[in-house]
Amino acid sequence: MTSTRQTMTQKALEELISQRVANALATYDANRNNGDDSRSHNSGSSGRRTVHTTRGCTYKKFLNCQPLNFKGTKRAVGLVYWFEKIEYLFHISNCVVEGQVKYATCTLLGGALTWWNSYVRTVGHDATYEMPWKTLMKMMTENYCPRKMVLLCSKMVPDEYDKVERYTDGLPDNIQGSVMTSKPKILQEAIELAKSLMDQKVRAYADKKAGNKRRMDNKSRDNNAQQQSYKRQNVARAYFVGPSKKKEYAGTLQLCNKCKFHHNGPCTITCTNYKRVGHLTRDCRSPTAAENQRTLTCFECGIQGHYRNECSKLKN
Repeated sequence: MTSTRQTMTQKALEELISQRVANALATYDANRNNGDDSRSHNSGSSGRRTVHTTRGCTYKKFLNCQPLNFKGTKRAVGLVYWFEKIEYLFHISNCVVEGQVKYATCTLLGGALTWWNSYVRTVGHDATYEMPWKTLMKMMTENYCPRKMVLLCSKMVPDEYDKVERYTDGLPDNIQGSVMTSKPKILQEAIELAKSLMDQKVRAYADKKAGNKRRMDNKSRDNNAQQQSYKRQNVARAYFVGPSKKKEYAGTLQLCNKCKFHHNGPCTITCTNYKRVGHLTRDCRSPTAAENQRTLTCFECGIQGHYRNECSKLKN
């Protein structure tokens, strides 16, 4: 009876030891997978405790996710892409809150890195990396997102009041004062008000332009009508004036048969061929004169040989 009891006790002891060893191995494997091992507990020599603030995500693991770099050259568009990529990597890499700013700012290059280093020197290293990720987003939005692009960066501006203020500051001068006077409380209200005011401005401009066009058309029609009236008057005046009758000589001087003018004394008409007094160049009997003489043509009837004032049609 005693032998059987001792044998059962030995078996129970072996099973108990095996169970405890299995549990210890399982616990060790679990701690190793989570980045925690026996070195994370109190050390016998130093007595200090090591606290892991980046459990589940190291900087190497974060870089293996291929984060997007930001140089600041693409301004608002590049900033939005960078925000979206970094937040996605925070999620898939299980990055803790305390390491988000530190890991994200390590992807800055060029002008963006210069801006960040200047801020770190001003504020201090410890205080800088203790800021929340949302605060960093707001700072970078204010620096790289122009006010007129606030709609693109609206998701990056956490405070609704800041969204309204930045959107209002980016509006045109002709509607900015009206929107600010109304004091919208949310961004959507400011957008709808600005759209309504801009539509009113566009309609007013279109109406003014149409009114100016109508006035110009009316003025053009009045000018054309006035010009047509002047033309009709000029035509009527031209028809009225027409060719008038030849005036009769009312003086007392006798008509000269040589020059056909009224005068006293001998005729002093001179021929241009030989400078002789007594006849006209057309009546010159010299052969040279006949060759040089031009052919006379009446402007009234078109017949050669006489002047218009000698035309028989005017005498009839």
